[in-house]
This record gives sequence, structure tokens and C-alpha cells, in this order.
Amino acid sequence: MPAGAALTGARVPRVEDARLLTGRGRFVDDIRREDPEGWKRWKSEPVTFAPPEGESLLDFVERIDSTLTTLSRQHPGGTIVLSPTSDRFGPC
Repeated sequence: MPAGAALTGARVPRVEDARLLTGRGRFVDDIRREDPEGWKRWKSEPVTFAPPEGESLLDFVERIDSTLTTLSRQHPGGTIVLSPTSDRFGPC
């Protein structure tokens, strides 16, 4: 970062929460146990399967891409950094 450059941060609601599995904050083992059929579909169709009240990986990626496109237009030449705000992010 160049000397004198400003560093700003903002919450961006469209990237705050991945809804890839129902019940945000639930552990994978809980989902596997409570919804074995949904779990099997998610594992066999990981890109396109969307559980009730959830979103597919494809929808998630499109939402993030759209948001980054908008942010890059609002801040031409700037650097955009996204950081998860939750300890729920990690390997499944």
C-alpha cells in the first residue's frame, strides 16, 4: 500500500453469509445425521444442489462475482479484500 493511502473497511451484506447448507452455523455432522437424503444430494450435485432456505454453490459464486464486479466499478484501481467474519468457514 502506498504511503498516505487510506485503508477503509465496510460490511457488505451480499457477501456476509454463505447459505450453502440449511441452518447456518450447524456442523456438517449434524446436517449429515439430520438430513441424510439432502446430504447425499449435496455430495452428488455439489455445484447445483440448493437445500430449502439455502443456495447452490453456483448461486453463491454468482452472488459473490456480481458483488465484486460492483465493488471494482465503485473503486477503480483499488484493492478489494474479502474476509469471513465467522468461525464457521473452514473445511467440511
